[in-house]
Amino acid sequence: ALEYGNPFDWMGNYPDVQGLSYGMGYKLKLHWLPRSSVAKIEDGNLEGLNDRFIVTPFDAANGPAGGQVFGIQLSLHRNPRDIFFSYRKMAGRDAGVYAVFQDKDSPNSELIDMACHSPSQ
Repeated sequence: ALEYGNPFDWMGNYPDVQGLSYGMGYKLKLHWLPRSSVAKIEDGNLEGLNDRFIVTPFDAANGPAGGQVFGIQLSLHRNPRDIFFSYRKMAGRDAGVYAVFQDKDSPNSELIDMACHSPSQ
């Protein structure tokens, strides 16, 4: 069982996993994804939030087409980590929506395990 990290991210150092890619948060920080392709929810726009997002795979070979959203970043001021919600297509049988904690001030991320019989169990 994994105790920490993200087995689907190069930063998690799991080279034997199919569909390995940098996480969406890292790609955003490195400017490999345009800021406009990741919806950002912050303290200031949290109240009254009632938006619907259709998320497309961020790990596909093509970049985002106009208006496509690759994921959602939840960044609250008092929380030292952001939460990124994204869809991975290249993870083979483990393709789907992923929730990842990522530190705001260091290159650490952690897959949030929200299902039984998942890779971290």
